[in-house]
Amino acid sequence: MGEPVLQDSGYETVFGGTTLQAYQRFSTELKVEIVSVMASLAQNPIQPPATSGPIDPAGEMYIYQQSDPHLQLTYRIDGQASQLVFVHFASSVILKGKKGVVVARSIQAEDNEWFDKVDKFLTQPLEKKGRNDVWDVTHREDGANLAAEIQGRMDAADMALLMVSQSYLNGDGVPPGLDLDSLVQKNMEEGLDIQWIPTRASTWEDHPFLESHTSLREIKEQPHPYLENVPENQLNAELLKIYKKLKKLLED
Repeated sequence: MGEPVLQDSGYETVFGGTTLQAYQRFSTELKVEIVSVMASLAQNPIQPPATSGPIDPAGEMYIYQQSDPHLQLTYRIDGQASQLVFVHFASSVILKGKKGVVVARSIQAEDNEWFDKVDKFLTQPLEKKGRNDVWDVTHREDGANLAAEIQGRMDAADMALLMVSQSYLNGDGVPPGLDLDSLVQKNMEEGLDIQWIPTRASTWEDHPFLESHTSLREIKEQPHPYLENVPENQLNAELLKIYKKLKKLLED
């Protein structure tokens, strides 16, 4: 099923950024539902209470939400071109048959550097296995509303993978909804699995949840407790050990 373009309607519907690739990952049934919603929005782009917005300073971006089936579409109304440009799709059923993993971390510069190292050995191989969908804030869709995308991803997530540093624990550069307190609440209320990796030295022992949940790399048994302490020539081997533990958890 290719990109749907609705010709005989008030607005032409267009995929923006990487939304076509996202659309193609949905089941056939959900694709049909998406096309139906797009056709309805093309006739009437603002449908309270399902549609909220505008959500951007320019007053052009809107979000459409429904519960059955769960679906969230973010789109821009281009009145001049008579187009609806869809920039993000989210659904709790997008990951049917897969395990959804959301990476929670700080996006401060020093944490970005560590995520690049971990991403190569952990999240990318997990996703390429085809049974997991691993999302990090740097994978956000072009033009998408970040808060809406995080909400959609968390609705579909089986696991949150925390990259724990002092910046993360302090909430510095941590997008709302991916902070530790929010994830722990989701763990308590909905059973979200939380796994964590000690990337850099931090006061993790002061947080009751982390103190009582062993990290994927046991801190107390290591000569170099945090990944930042591991000699460069040993780092890949340590990341491989973590990857194997994480893969087993996701396959169980």
